Amino acid sequence: MLQELHFTLYRVKIKASLFFLSSIVVFSIGAYADAGFGISPPWLKNTHLSPGSHYEQDIFLVQGKPESSVQVTATIESAEQIASWINFKPGNAFIIPAGTQQFPVRVTVDVPRDAGYETYTGKIRFVATSVGADNNSNIAIQLGSLAEITLTVTSDEYSDFNVRGVSIDDIEESMPITMGVRLENLGNIKVRPTRISLRIYDKWHEQILQEGDAETTEWIESFATGMIRATMPTTLSLGDYFADFEIYKGEEVIARDKERFNIVEKGTLAHWPRFLGMSIVWWGSGLGGLLSVLSVVKFNLFAKLLRILGIEVKRKSRSAAKNNKRKISRQKVSKILPESAKIRDPLPTMGFRPIAITASSRKRRAVQKSQINEPKRRGKRRKTIGA
Repeated sequence: MLQELHFTLYRVKIKASLFFLSSIVVFSIGAYADAGFGISPPWLKNTHLSPGSHYEQDIFLVQGKPESSVQVTATIESAEQIASWINFKPGNAFIIPAGTQQFPVRVTVDVPRDAGYETYTGKIRFVATSVGADNNSNIAIQLGSLAEITLTVTSDEYSDFNVRGVSIDDIEESMPITMGVRLENLGNIKVRPTRISLRIYDKWHEQILQEGDAETTEWIESFATGMIRATMPTTLSLGDYFADFEIYKGEEVIARDKERFNIVEKGTLAHWPRFLGMSIVWWGSGLGGLLSVLSVVKFNLFAKLLRILGIEVKRKSRSAAKNNKRKISRQKVSKILPESAKIRDPLPTMGFRPIAITASSRKRRAVQKSQINEPKRRGKRRKTIGA
């Protein structure tokens, strides 16, 4: 009887444990569904890498209800050979601020030049934890996602691209028609469109006025996205026009559409930013010329150039010029004053005028005035004697 009681209690304990564990699982699943943490796309894949190539891919971390900030860590698993190839921006550990539903993580791959030709696989694990939560908590484990890694290094050349956007700019009269094409290079060699065909219509898109191919000399490097410019000369007059374009990849047309553009008078378009009504080019030219003149004067570049050519130019210093002016002024005073009235400076000049010299200059002025007034006094005396 006692054994049956122990057995019954044991069964109750097992059922209670199972109920408790199932409650935890249900709670965890509910928390995960409420948070809604996931990634898109769930892979890092490129099967056309070449040794030394650089590849970038964005993986978006998505949250269903971003009510609080989340600490995220990114780790590479089962890929020891290529772990050093892969880096994350903004890093292996970062915080997604509250209210951010989609957070981009840029994964960069730099293939070494000595990498072997094979396919490398692995996994990237993203684990999200609420800021301030325990890293060992059940929620932290549930908020995790995996991205599969598949990278193939090959010696074969692969060329492919997508057109991400096209624009045709307004131009001035006699300028060529300019078309901008944004390309995403999907291959491991540089690319550009095989052909860009243009057909120019009037503003009602009824009559064909000109047609031909736009030429470009620009390329987009492997696994990169960029803009190329294609131009076609034209003699069309001022007005509004339509341009129908076709972009070829080999013999296949991969993009076809039409864009509207204008041809305006010369000088209408502001090709450079303006400041106070003048182009920044003019401001740069003026400031450059002023700085050049100041440099020549300040550093005596002209004299240095003549010295290089073998012509020696002697330049007096400022102190020498001041001393020269003092000598000239003294010579003028010595011509006016008699020999007995000359007052010599008690102290030599050492680049400054002492007080004694200032006093002597006052005496010189007094003597000069007395000599100037002396003839007038003599004339008055003669008149008095004669009277």
